Amino acid sequence: MNLKLNDTTITNKAENSFSFDNVHITPQHQIGLHTQSTWELSYIIFGEGTRCIGDHTEPFCKGEIILIPPGIPHGWFFDPDKTDCDGKIANITLTFGNELPEKCCDLFPELKTVLHQMQAKHEAVKFNNEISTALIVCLKNMIHESNAERIPTLLRILLLINKQQPEQNFGKYRRKDKEAERLNQIRSFIICNLRRTISLDDAARHLGMNRVSFCIYFKKKTGKTFVNYYNEFRIEQACLFMQEKDMSIADICYQTGFSNIPYFNRLFKRITGVTPGEYRKKATSAL
Repeated sequence: MNLKLNDTTITNKAENSFSFDNVHITPQHQIGLHTQSTWELSYIIFGEGTRCIGDHTEPFCKGEIILIPPGIPHGWFFDPDKTDCDGKIANITLTFGNELPEKCCDLFPELKTVLHQMQAKHEAVKFNNEISTALIVCLKNMIHESNAERIPTLLRILLLINKQQPEQNFGKYRRKDKEAERLNQIRSFIICNLRRTISLDDAARHLGMNRVSFCIYFKKKTGKTFVNYYNEFRIEQACLFMQEKDMSIADICYQTGFSNIPYFNRLFKRITGVTPGEYRKKATSAL
């Protein structure tokens, strides 16, 4: 069964051994930083911005295709000013669990070597032009195929994934101790969503905690409330923008997730002791 929401086609995962998502949505509806137990092959059809995968953060643009093994935190954060004429971005995502290659190996022993090579990957993979082109053709073909017709195309994709040599690996995820990892998750969540306002409920949900438990946990670990920590972090970023970028104070306000300029000005002075204008004057005179 395929579900179609506006310009988005999503395969019902409960009825299939893999998931095929062809989405055309506004940037704010793109899923944020997350971790999953499945393999993910993502193709950016339209849009650009910043991509976070494991310990690696860098810009991305349309046309890239990335394979992400299970368990690696990742997220694509699209620039709202880089959309199509409808104000939307577009991408295709193919996901499948480790049980799929295992079952394929049982049915087709000829695939064992190739699929076990794939399962041994522990870092995200970028593909060269030749492999990317072939993978993109397969993914675009899947848009017009039925679920049954997609199966041979999926097998072709699995073979192509392992064809590239040498691989361009990046975004390995090195697990830290549990508490440091949790705090780093929150910091990464804030960085990757800097342009929008994050609520207390958003942060709690990101860690899989309820609001009260999250507040107690965060205050205990940092000595600050989440709201105070979040506002201080955004003002720190605003200070960096003022030192390094030729942007108006209004632009900096919006780029750091504030929608109200007077509130931004008051908060900035409360935290730094000076107004944004005074800070910029001192910063530029020191250059």
